[in-house]
Amino acid sequence: MTPIQRLTVVMCVLLVSASHAAAQNTGVFDRVGIGTSSPGEALHVDDGNILLEGSAEQELRVLRSFDGTGVSGPFLNPIFRLGRIIAGGDGDPEFRVLYSDDMTAERPVLEFDRKGIVASVGSGRGSHFEGFLNPGDSQPVFRLNSYPDMQLELGAGGSQATDTFIRRCGARCVTFPGAAVAAGTITADDVFIRIVRGARNVRPLAVAEAIQAVRRLDPVVDVDGDAGSAGRVGFQGDSLSAAIGDGDREQINPMEIVAVLTKVVQDQQRRIDALERQISGPGLSLGQAAIDHLADSRTVGR
Repeated sequence: MTPIQRLTVVMCVLLVSASHAAAQNTGVFDRVGIGTSSPGEALHVDDGNILLEGSAEQELRVLRSFDGTGVSGPFLNPIFRLGRIIAGGDGDPEFRVLYSDDMTAERPVLEFDRKGIVASVGSGRGSHFEGFLNPGDSQPVFRLNSYPDMQLELGAGGSQATDTFIRRCGARCVTFPGAAVAAGTITADDVFIRIVRGARNVRPLAVAEAIQAVRRLDPVVDVDGDAGSAGRVGFQGDSLSAAIGDGDREQINPMEIVAVLTKVVQDQQRRIDALERQISGPGLSLGQAAIDHLADSRTVGR
């Protein structure tokens, strides 16, 4: 300890002693003032700073003597420690918040570095952030997890659990578990359809259903869109709802359109194959000869 540090400690002791003497004269024993004769808190520093200095890690501890059980388990006499500056994984200094209690070993829960990066340190789940609308809400409006995969959860908050998810599934890959609705334009280099295997409650799509759906579709060109003078090709929303749903749906899965078009094309191909078999069959050789003669006569007449 340097001479200046020793002098600082002595001055602090003298100031605290003087404050205690003043407190005893007024009959108050639970407040200490530095720079003020009328402290408003247990420790009151007026126009000054508090410095914790040393070559080892320094910390400020906040302990509350009580116990209980939360969503992460029981606790007893929880302590939060502020400070404990270390060199982080990238070598930059980090200011930390650590937690422990009589039943839980000390562990970091929050870190700040000099670049302005803030990271929560969740045991067994990596960084984890939550945002709440109001004090006392049991569910957040968003939750960001980093383990085992980066995932953003969104919800209404209050007592309602998050119901919308965006999850990383690999390099340049995200998934939207459940239904996803976009009010605008989505641009993607590649689009993949997730294959769900296993037994599901399904039935074959009837040809009549598919033909009826295709007949209801109304292809249009959106000349007021942003695709230039050519416009954007698509379907009228009302025709989509009538073709695929019951007339009042606000969401359509593109695979539903693909399914009905596929069924219609398959039925048409089946009919074409049947006609070709009839034409090439032995019982219709005379009919084929007549067709060939008609073709030859048209050629000669030109």
